[in-house]
Amino acid sequence: MNKSNINMEHSKYGASGSYRWLKCPGSVILLDYFKVKNLPNKSAMLGTAAHQLADDCLKNKKDPFTYLGKPLKITKENGETHTYIIDEDMAKSVKVYYDYVKSRLGVIHTEQKVSLEDIDSEMFGTTDAAISHTFLETLEIVDFKNGMIAVEPEENTQLMYYALGVIRKLNIKHLSSLKLTIIQPRAEGKSIKTWETDINRLNEFAKTLK
Repeated sequence: MNKSNINMEHSKYGASGSYRWLKCPGSVILLDYFKVKNLPNKSAMLGTAAHQLADDCLKNKKDPFTYLGKPLKITKENGETHTYIIDEDMAKSVKVYYDYVKSRLGVIHTEQKVSLEDIDSEMFGTTDAAISHTFLETLEIVDFKNGMIAVEPEENTQLMYYALGVIRKLNIKHLSSLKLTIIQPRAEGKSIKTWETDINRLNEFAKTLK
């Protein structure tokens, strides 16, 4: 498999850190002052590898278990490269995500680079999957998490951030249904959790971001 094409660039006001800077805006200036970076640790790099496998599976329409035993290279921002051999645990986790996304009705958009530059030039990120259906006016944001600490989709700022970005990216004018879904096979509890909301809630969230 090729080196990761997952976007590892971090924005100052990125989606994954929104839980922190929305509660404490001063943390952005503080971290910048001390030049603190969220450098990928072993668990984070493993998660990146799992995301790369998931993306490859969806784009190539291949079951994750067909990649068993194959090497997968991930490159850090500093150029350091790590190679992972895809094992059964990773394939099993990714398959839950792969099967769910493939089962949804609509057009599947993987690894969409989205931007909220109309709010701030430092707001951008990359989604895992977005599923849109023009006729039904539906959109679902699906976020794959490989970690073991359970994350809930309800009022999840990361997913709402992505939803706003995808709506802008795809130029969606009408939206009757919006779902935010987290797929987390390695955490306790349900592997797939979904929260339904609407465009009005997103517009409120956009004001909060601003």
